[in-house]
Amino acid sequence: MLFLLTVVGAVIMVAVAVLNQVASSRPSKEAADTLGVAAGNFETVRALGMVSNVIEFWGIGVSGSLRASDGLARVNAFYDGVSRAIRSILQIAILGVGAFLVLHIARFAARVTSRPTSG
Repeated sequence: MLFLLTVVGAVIMVAVAVLNQVASSRPSKEAADTLGVAAGNFETVRALGMVSNVIEFWGIGVSGSLRASDGLARVNAFYDGVSRAIRSILQIAILGVGAFLVLHIARFAARVTSRPTSG
C-alpha cells in the first residue's frame, strides 16, 4: 500500500515537471530570442548617426524580453506552487499510511500474544 502511494506520487510529480517544461518552453525561447537584438557594431551605428533609432529598437526588444521573462516567471511560480502542494499532500499521506500500518500491526501483534498457549 505504501509502495503504491509512493509510485503514484512519483508519477504525478513527473507529470507536473513535464507540464512545467512544456508550458515554459515557449516563453523561455521568446525571452532568449528578443534579448540580443542590438548586439552589433556600435561604432558603425554611431558613425551612421543611428544611435537613437538603435536605442529605441533595443528598448522595444528589451521590453518584449522582460514581458516574456515575466510570463515565464509566472508559469514557473504556478507549477512550483502545485509541486509543493503535491509534495506536502504526499508526505501527509505517507505518514498517515505508515501510522495506519503501525497501528494495524500492533493490533495484530496484541491479538497474537493474548491468545492462550496450549501446553
